[in-house]
Amino acid sequence: IIHPSYQELWGDRVRPIKIGATKITNAQKGWKLASSVGGVGTGERGDLVVLDDAHNIKEAESDVVRMDTVRWFRESMSDRLNSMENGAIVVIMQRAHEDDVAGAILSMGLPYCHLMIPWEYDSSRQFDDAGDVMRTKVVGWVDPRHDENDPEANDGEPAWPERFSVNAMARTKAEVGPYAWAGQYQQSPSPRGGGIFERIWWQLYESADGKFPILEYVIASLD
Repeated sequence: IIHPSYQELWGDRVRPIKIGATKITNAQKGWKLASSVGGVGTGERGDLVVLDDAHNIKEAESDVVRMDTVRWFRESMSDRLNSMENGAIVVIMQRAHEDDVAGAILSMGLPYCHLMIPWEYDSSRQFDDAGDVMRTKVVGWVDPRHDENDPEANDGEPAWPERFSVNAMARTKAEVGPYAWAGQYQQSPSPRGGGIFERIWWQLYESADGKFPILEYVIASLD
C-alpha cells in the first residue's frame, strides 16, 4: 500500500496514516487487522472477517489442537462483526480433518454459502439427499464438469489443467499421498476408497444355503 506505484494509482482513495505489524489504518477510517488463530482480536469488530486456513496441517490429527481451533472459531470469531445482519464471515481452507472448522460448519448446518471445487471431478459428491444436483447457495454455482446426460462421464477431470498440468498434478498426487491429496486437493478429509482399509476389501458374505460358516475364532473391532 505504501509503495509509490500503489500510491500513484490509488493514493487519493487509500492513504495509510498508521503502519503496524498487525493493524493498518487509512485516511478513510478503514483498517485491517491481521492475526492468528487464538491471537489478537478480542474486542475488535469488522464488516468483513476472513479466516484463511485455520488449521495447521501438521497438527490436524491432534484432537486437542483441532478442537481448540474449532472452539475458537465458534466462540470467539463468530461474533466479531459490526453488523450480524449485514456483515460477512469468509472461511477459506483446505480440509484437514472430518471435524475441522469446515466440518463443524457443515455438520451443524450453519448458514454459510459453501463453495467446493475438488481438483478431480467426483460425480458422487454432486447430488443432495434428494438426488438433485447441488448448487452453491446465493451464487447458484454448479460445477461445469457436470454432465446431465451422463453424470459419471467426467469423473477424474481436473479443475484447471491450463494452470496446473496433468503430469505435474499426477506427480504431486503420488508425492503427498492419499490423505493429503484427499483433504488438500479433493476437499474430502478421507480418501474416497479409504486410507488404511480400502472399501473394496469389504464385501458381503454370500453362501448357497444363506447361512454363516462355523467360526472358531472371532475378532470384533470398534473404531
